Amino acid sequence: MNKLIFVLFVFFKTIVFAQSGALADLKFEEAEIAFNNQDYETTIKKLDEFDKLLGSIKDKSLYLRIISQNKLFEPSKLYENESNFNLLSSLRKNSSAYLKAMESSSLDERYREVYGISEKIEKYPKDKTAFQLEIKNE
Repeated sequence: MNKLIFVLFVFFKTIVFAQSGALADLKFEEAEIAFNNQDYETTIKKLDEFDKLLGSIKDKSLYLRIISQNKLFEPSKLYENESNFNLLSSLRKNSSAYLKAMESSSLDERYREVYGISEKIEKYPKDKTAFQLEIKNE
């Protein structure tokens, strides 16, 4: 009897995992479609759903997230409100995580692109205190 319960448990767990994997794949496809349509906010929302279903951030979603955040980041509007700084902070954090995760891999175009983004945003405030100081000085 215990063996039957265990087998059923494993069977149902496998089905649930397979369904969440298929749903995650669907969410990633939706993110790619949104990205190709230049709808970067929707791309990020779909990537959030994808990562939540898988329980962690994956390299492919992190890359697409960074590129989308970079497209949304407008340096000329950085000091207009705090949400622009929050976007910059998230972009900086994600770029750093991607570069660290991929540093042992071979150099490719994605790594170069993310490295370029991380270099480009280096000149902007790195923390909220510096951001607020810049606002006061304007």
